[in-house]
Amino acid sequence: MDEQDLVGVWHLVSTAHINVELDLPDEDDDDSAVVDWLYGHSPELLALLEATDGLTLQVQADGSFRQTCNGEPAVEWFGANGVLEEKVVPFDGRVNSEGGEHFLLVPDLDWGAPEGEHEQATLRYDDGDTKICDRVALQGAQLIRTVSVVTDEAYGDRVVMAFRRATN
Repeated sequence: MDEQDLVGVWHLVSTAHINVELDLPDEDDDDSAVVDWLYGHSPELLALLEATDGLTLQVQADGSFRQTCNGEPAVEWFGANGVLEEKVVPFDGRVNSEGGEHFLLVPDLDWGAPEGEHEQATLRYDDGDTKICDRVALQGAQLIRTVSVVTDEAYGDRVVMAFRRATN
């Protein structure tokens, strides 16, 4: 899938969320559970999607994206600042392609900017305590957005959102 395939206006139609305690290895320097969660997939969540609406994601040809709310979508929402919000707080950013996948990033963060070349290309937020990977992919006619969060290197949240392309 090419990044240009994402260009357009997408409307949220459903979402699902899970929260887990990560199975951490005994070795202090082994971060495989964190990495696996951040970049993992949860296809079982697609069967648990519940209808919601009120969020639009617009992807531009230049790779920028913009989100807008028209209502109060029922979504577990981790804002641009890495905080679990009480309601959806839209933010803008850019789409970055890395290793055949597409990530939503927030440039110019005052705090929580990822360090390291790979992390800068794939993580939306990393303040040391909270890490967020925000990935989009086309699946049939839907855009599937997967937001994977690790807190304190021990707890994982994953939010899956399904969007449909706007028609004129």
